[in-house]
Amino acid sequence: MGMKMGATRTLILLALGMIRAATARDFVHPGGLLTQPDIDRIKSSIAAKTEPYSRAWTAFNQRAPSTGRQPRPYAVLTDAGNSASVYAMQNDGHDTYALAVYWALTGNDAYAAAAVRMIMGWAAVLDAKSGTPVATMRTGIGINQMINAAELLRHANGGYAGYTASDIAATERMLRIAVYPILHSAWGNVPAACGPPGACQLPYGDGNWGTAALAGLMAGAVFLGDSAWFQEAVEVYRHGKCPSVNRYILADGVFTGETAESGRDQGHPQFAVGNLLQIAEMAWNQNLDLYGESDNLLLKGVEYLAKYGLGNTVPYTIFGTCHVTYPSISSQNRGVWYPIYELAWNHYHNRRGLAVPYAEQVRSKYAPEASVTDQFGFGTLLYTRSFSPQAPQSIARRYGGIPLSSPEASALSFTDAVGRTVILARSGASYAPDRSAAGPIFPLPATQSKAKPGRGNVGAAPQAAVIDSTRR
Repeated sequence: MGMKMGATRTLILLALGMIRAATARDFVHPGGLLTQPDIDRIKSSIAAKTEPYSRAWTAFNQRAPSTGRQPRPYAVLTDAGNSASVYAMQNDGHDTYALAVYWALTGNDAYAAAAVRMIMGWAAVLDAKSGTPVATMRTGIGINQMINAAELLRHANGGYAGYTASDIAATERMLRIAVYPILHSAWGNVPAACGPPGACQLPYGDGNWGTAALAGLMAGAVFLGDSAWFQEAVEVYRHGKCPSVNRYILADGVFTGETAESGRDQGHPQFAVGNLLQIAEMAWNQNLDLYGESDNLLLKGVEYLAKYGLGNTVPYTIFGTCHVTYPSISSQNRGVWYPIYELAWNHYHNRRGLAVPYAEQVRSKYAPEASVTDQFGFGTLLYTRSFSPQAPQSIARRYGGIPLSSPEASALSFTDAVGRTVILARSGASYAPDRSAAGPIFPLPATQSKAKPGRGNVGAAPQAAVIDSTRR
């Protein structure tokens, strides 16, 4: 019995990538949503009382959780029936990241100790039986924030000594054994509990649900320094059947920028686009440009949302997610803002020198940016940077090219952490995954044709100016 259980565990570890060859990607640490240069810039700006950092720091302090904050872990994560467990994960993740950010910016170890307590509270409870595909979204939200906190504790300012090697190992086990199966079910093979393959795949990996799970996966990839996880996140971001940037945001003539959930309301698409922005920021910090995917399609989604939210006319055509189609744009939550616009504006305008007029109006009007539990925000504090346009990153980096010297390139194909065969194609000085050989987990998105227009151009609605008040 013991030998059988051991063999089963070994198979699980192999399937999830716990045992693997040396990775090909060199990871930057800290390299989640914040890098060490980011932290240094913010600290020096706070010390100098430079605006807008000073006002943003005051706002952050008003929302910072207490060092007495205690975790509220659950053994099973599910959003079916009773969703208390996934809301606890979401809320605990948010506060854990806030504690870690406060420590990184002040050096006050009481906040680091509280953040470690939060992480270890969950790591001690979650195991391989921890969740269902119904938990993809809020698990992704919570894990994205909690693991970004862990990344700071492990690496920022040389790392927090109180986050020990055994704590780090427990965090890694939680990610690989308990969390990965939940996140992966949003786009990959769903567990037997769902019935036939695909029976519950689309609703729980579709639209904003899938983007939240994907953000969690990217955060985990960076913390683990795991190339296979990272490449999986990149592939889903680009080519995923439902949660990819190329599926969620329409690229179709005058309708370009419309999102898959613009016909549902204005809160959910801001949340989803915010997740895509965070994924792109984490990838950027790992020297990969996902912001520029498909001619800056993400920027066009941001601008579409901001333009309509500000009361302007936008074009609309029949569109939707993988399982719901919306005939007309929705005015629900129009002018209610998610804290996503500072990150977008600071990248596309200040890093890239591009025009971002509607997002700029939003972030200028409502700075300093606040926070909600499913979008950490605080972007005025965390993402403000000087105007210093950069060229797009190199083609090899931008498209995830694998150097010719890497073991994967020499083999021309390799098996990733979840058992998929990835076929490589020559691209200049590197090889990259061959999309013409796409398998069933990452099918190529259907060509987006011009759909019959729904209501077409939608006129202005009465202005509303309540930032940050939407709760999911």
